[in-house]
Amino acid sequence: MASNKSIKVLKTGVPKLKDLKDHETQFNINGSNAEILKQVFNAAIPQLGRELAKSNYFHGKNMIVKATEVAANVSSVLTDVDSEGIYGRRLVLSEAAGYTGDSWRVTNKCNDTRTWDWEDIYESDAEVEVIIRVVRKVKNKEELIKAGIK
Repeated sequence: MASNKSIKVLKTGVPKLKDLKDHETQFNINGSNAEILKQVFNAAIPQLGRELAKSNYFHGKNMIVKATEVAANVSSVLTDVDSEGIYGRRLVLSEAAGYTGDSWRVTNKCNDTRTWDWEDIYESDAEVEVIIRVVRKVKNKEELIKAGIK
C-alpha cells in the first residue's frame, strides 16, 4: 500500500508567476580514470559514422555530425590529459602549483635519503567527472503576461 508521502498533488489552471522557475536537470558521470571515458567516446565515433552513412546525409544529418564532433573532441581532450608522459605530468602538476618541475631530497630520522618529485605526491590515476547540465529558462515577464500569467 502506498504511503501518503508518495502522493503528489498537482495544481491545475494558469500557473502563478511566483511558481515559475528555470527548469534544470543535471547528470553527473563519474569515471574512475580518463581511460574508461576515452574508450566510451572512441567507441561512439564509429557508431555515429555508421548512423551518418545510413542517413544518406538527409534526416538528422546535422545532429549526427554534431554528435560525432562532440565525441571526437572529448576523446581528443581525454587523450591529451594523460599523453604527456611522466615528465610532462610532472611539469603540468608543478606549474599548476606555481613551481618548476624540480625534484627534492628528504632525509628521515634514520639518515635515509629519498628523492621526491611532483609525480610522487599525486595519485597516479586522475579522477574524471563529466557534468551535463540542461537548463530551460523561463521567458521574460512581458511574454508571461501575454500568456495570462500573473
